[in-house]
Amino acid sequence: METRERLVRELAAISAAYRAGSVHLSSLASRVEFLIEQMRVHLSAQDFAHTMNCVYRIEEINAVILDEQRQLTQSENQAIENDISLLENLISR
Repeated sequence: METRERLVRELAAISAAYRAGSVHLSSLASRVEFLIEQMRVHLSAQDFAHTMNCVYRIEEINAVILDEQRQLTQSENQAIENDISLLENLISR
């Protein structure tokens, strides 16, 4: 089984890479979902639900921009940043 610390580090690394522009949104969305699923055993039911809501919002934005073949808007980018920060806070408890 994955260790919580390793999963937290992986989430921090993928988040930092996304913020630095070296990881695309679609890669962030899929990797974050995988990591949160692996972390499920380490989270309360409520925290898991909150983290998955963040993942779903990131995935929804990703789906819209892919479907519309466009770049992120400023508000979408801010929403993603807010969800990443919330994810980081929820899993580091």
